[in-house]
Amino acid sequence: MRFKVFKVEAWLDRYEPEARFHLGETSMAPLFLRELREITELNWEDLEKIVLDYGEIQGTLELRKEVAKLYPNTSPEEILITNGSIEANFIAIAALAEEHQSFLAEHPGYNQLYELPQAFGRAVHLYRLRREEGFRIDPERLVKEGESVEAIILNHPHNPTGSPLGEDEMRYIIEETSKRGKRILVDQVYLGLSIDEPITPPARKLSEDVIITGGLSKAFGLPGLRIGWIAGPKSFIERCWKIRDYLAISVSPITQALAYHALRCKEKILKRNRDILRKNFSILSEWMLKNEDILDWVPPKEGCVAFPWFKDGRDSESFCRAILREKGVLLVPGSCFELSEHFRIGFGFKTDILIDGLKAMEEFLRRD
Repeated sequence: MRFKVFKVEAWLDRYEPEARFHLGETSMAPLFLRELREITELNWEDLEKIVLDYGEIQGTLELRKEVAKLYPNTSPEEILITNGSIEANFIAIAALAEEHQSFLAEHPGYNQLYELPQAFGRAVHLYRLRREEGFRIDPERLVKEGESVEAIILNHPHNPTGSPLGEDEMRYIIEETSKRGKRILVDQVYLGLSIDEPITPPARKLSEDVIITGGLSKAFGLPGLRIGWIAGPKSFIERCWKIRDYLAISVSPITQALAYHALRCKEKILKRNRDILRKNFSILSEWMLKNEDILDWVPPKEGCVAFPWFKDGRDSESFCRAILREKGVLLVPGSCFELSEHFRIGFGFKTDILIDGLKAMEEFLRRD
């Protein structure tokens, strides 16, 4: 087993301390604990009753019930609570790699989803999302390219492009690949973040055999709770549980309690986050229009990240290093996704950070 450098996370680990305007952030504006308490009307006395032991190893039943409500055709027994969605992905891919020798994953994409199967010694075919197609999946092409693999990993709403996967497209992929005996894992950590009307459905709405990973970090703006989950057939969850015993055994009962209350009030939290998202998307769209002589993009439909590119094809990494050094603006260069002229920018955080960061970017872009 050999792990490559996790390019996106390594870049952020290295440069976040230097940033004044962190435009590389990929979560919604995080809630303060006091905000969560106000939204949920949380009684601190309830937290004081928590026993600080390992707790329920699969995750507390009350939390698993709330997570199961997010997905049709899913029971609490088909949920495993994890330490963040990144652990959920690790465990789910490890479980798939026990039985499957080859995978299809999207590119560009979150590094973990295509690097991990290779770390486990499995072959990976990269399905190329094409800029000229709006970074949207062509279901027929994906099914055709996936004929030689045993398992498929998707991520929609998509990081880093913000592309959705509509219900008809997803249904076709699930039905056609299932006929061929392939397993499907869908990372849906951004589910619920739609700029206009929702496009991407919960994947388990279309098949109870599909595996979903998710969590509270992105759409819910609660990355500090480190709560993620796997939803899938009970037999698959039991295999994931076996693997998780080697990693973390369980998840903190304190954060699980807070997560339960957050999901109990999920509509309030998601409304707050969608309001921020839509306001910020409008600001970013206007800024991109002002700078269309230099930059181009496919406007994202869902999620809170975008993947613009330089029209002149310049390498974005040198730009990202220079603008961080001179203006304190942190972006993620396209080299982290093997597409050098692109860069990833987030727009889910506080609006004043976005406005000030974009102003600094424009000054830097037009300084000559």
